Amino acid sequence: MPLENAGFGGIEEAAKVQLSALLKEPEKAADTVGHITFFDQLQSLSDAMRADGNDKGAQDVMVKSIGVMKARKILPSVIESAERQVKRRS
Repeated sequence: MPLENAGFGGIEEAAKVQLSALLKEPEKAADTVGHITFFDQLQSLSDAMRADGNDKGAQDVMVKSIGVMKARKILPSVIESAERQVKRRS
């Protein structure tokens, strides 16, 4: 049974809930789960949104992710890789 039919509301609703949890207080979220897991989760959400046809939402998630990466002073090579991905998909 697809998630939409199981009472979960589909990708869009799930993404909103997860994004709220991750981006309401990104520093706290990244400290809680670790920054690699934090950014992996954002990447997965972006990919799911893109697969669901929400290219703009997916792009917005990646732009926010990059902002958090910069604020946390993540390795420049990681930030540059994410920025290249955003440019390729725009």
